[in-house]
Amino acid sequence: MVIRTRLRMLADYLAATRNEIAVDEMFLGLSRVSAEDVGHWPRVPYWFSLAKRHPYLTSTACRIAKIVWLGGGAAIFFLCEYLRFLHLRRSVRSVGLPSTEGVILGFSTRVCDVVKPSQFPTFPHAWLTLPWAPQKELPNGAQELPVFSILDALDFRYAFENAITIAYRMRRNRHLSPWILQGYTAFRWFLVRRATDRLTGKLVTTEHFDRWAVLADRSVREKRRVTNCNDRLVLVQHGAMGALNPEKNGDIPSINLPTRLNQIDELHVYNNDEAAIFKSSVLAGRKATRVLDLYFFKPVIELAGERASSKINLLFVGHPLCESFQAEVFRQLTNKDVFEIFYKPHPKAPMSSAVTAVGWTLVADEKTFPRVDLLISYPSTLVVEYEGAGVPASIHPIDAGVDALSPFMDKTRSLIKKINA
Repeated sequence: MVIRTRLRMLADYLAATRNEIAVDEMFLGLSRVSAEDVGHWPRVPYWFSLAKRHPYLTSTACRIAKIVWLGGGAAIFFLCEYLRFLHLRRSVRSVGLPSTEGVILGFSTRVCDVVKPSQFPTFPHAWLTLPWAPQKELPNGAQELPVFSILDALDFRYAFENAITIAYRMRRNRHLSPWILQGYTAFRWFLVRRATDRLTGKLVTTEHFDRWAVLADRSVREKRRVTNCNDRLVLVQHGAMGALNPEKNGDIPSINLPTRLNQIDELHVYNNDEAAIFKSSVLAGRKATRVLDLYFFKPVIELAGERASSKINLLFVGHPLCESFQAEVFRQLTNKDVFEIFYKPHPKAPMSSAVTAVGWTLVADEKTFPRVDLLISYPSTLVVEYEGAGVPASIHPIDAGVDALSPFMDKTRSLIKKINA
């Protein structure tokens, strides 16, 4: 029984990793580069700007990194994490598990920005927090449940052994072996999985399809398989799914997820279009006996102060994939007597150095959202958030090329005329 349980856990991690690889391959496709040419590094948006400029450098570095990883680097890396987190655990006071009310899973730093008590009053008050993904500010009355407070030394050993096993299990898999560096999250993933398996009640996640989303889904699946529990898995949308679509906001993203979520009981999304994307591309088919409860909400932001000037205020919502396109749009719009133009970089995908030289005003603070008249954006969550504040958007594909420039400029100038009327 123990061996079978361990094998299922290892299989769950590999299933989660396949989704991460699918997302990285999609971003590489949108940026029109190949992993064989630039390297199979994880988290593509963080490094692909460098890779496009220096593909030989990144591909060579990746080959060296994989040799080091399999030659003992993985064991050293996981051992360092083991010792560091075990030391941190000693400073965390053990607390009892929350009641069966449930827990909000703080798998990323953005969860507290998404799950607001005013919008979700029936959600649990307990928050599972991770030391590597600290929440900016928990809501008033929240009960913090540090992940280390419900783990013991045996859990750490178990996670370490599984992480080492995964490094070499991935090596023997034809599809996974090129992406073996994706296994760097294994130790943390297995720790969190051990903790999540002990939680009961309503479990709330804001992860859509990454390794943490699969973790929550597979944890609930295993508990239902073994104990026939009544846990309820709730998914809250944290970002516009249309951002993955190179054609049009609201269409099905150009991504084929190998691992779908099949334990979601409750889905909170922005609108029907986004719900359709989740149902067709993220969630697995459902048995007739299982009902998906669907709810709609609008993400909210607090706009900063007053408008910067009496000119027409424009905000470019940036992403490394569309930097050159947006820079050309800026050049065609530039008129200092008419426009005040801001640029807000993506908080999780670093902008290139060329962005700072374009001429717009950078909004570097993640929490600052200037009051503007119009957004120029790929299909971003900010489009939905600003729409709620009455600000329209001119939307282009995230991988827009020069052939899309002329029609996009016509559309944008038309919107500007309406604002100026």
